Amino acid sequence: MRDQIYKLKGFFKNLFNYPHLVIDDFSYDKYWIHKGKGDLNSFQLFRAMWIEKRIEAKSHVLDVGAGDGSILMYLLDKKKIVPNAIDFSDRILDLLKEKNISVNKIDFTDNEAIKQIPRADYFLILEVLEHMPKPEDFLRTILTQAKKSVFISIPNTGYIGHRLRLLFGSFPLQWKAHPSEHLRFWTVRDFKWWIKSLGFFDYTQFECYEGVPLFNKIWPSLFGKGIIAEIKCKQGSI
Repeated sequence: MRDQIYKLKGFFKNLFNYPHLVIDDFSYDKYWIHKGKGDLNSFQLFRAMWIEKRIEAKSHVLDVGAGDGSILMYLLDKKKIVPNAIDFSDRILDLLKEKNISVNKIDFTDNEAIKQIPRADYFLILEVLEHMPKPEDFLRTILTQAKKSVFISIPNTGYIGHRLRLLFGSFPLQWKAHPSEHLRFWTVRDFKWWIKSLGFFDYTQFECYEGVPLFNKIWPSLFGKGIIAEIKCKQGSI
């Protein structure tokens, strides 16, 4: 109950407030300084548990843009996976190495470089696609490298809090340090259209999560703050 009250307070606070704006020398490393690291927050924990139910034990899991590696460490503990990660930040890669996670330094904004990454049973692309100008090309490439499925998560721009911010004259708040962090935006309806247009709809399962407690179970596309999905790799899906 206390957690639900805390989330409701945050909901009303975010209708009008803004995070601190980092103007000078904004970078990917500074993004992670502001985002923070440590224990799984409620969003990460939901994603980790959702993925845990859908992967096989001892699978090879590769996280694209793994951040502090918290979700990989969770899956390692629960499913004894073989964890791997790719990123282009030396700061993040050093942090992952400290956790004994195998890493590859690859600029995943470079589609040609992505084609060179090793194959894995499962790929995680969590809170990454919204930072890309052309996530379609990236996702299609990753799906050729995955043996079983790809997990993605993105914010739900149709969330009631974002709609109310627009009503009161402010743009939806989906950034931590600088408004330029997100380049693409999806509502649930947009996501369904997008996945269908890419030809992946028949191989995709998704769910809305977090947001306004209780109401997010009744009307998830309006009251759920995030979207998580599994795209299975089946013959003819690419």
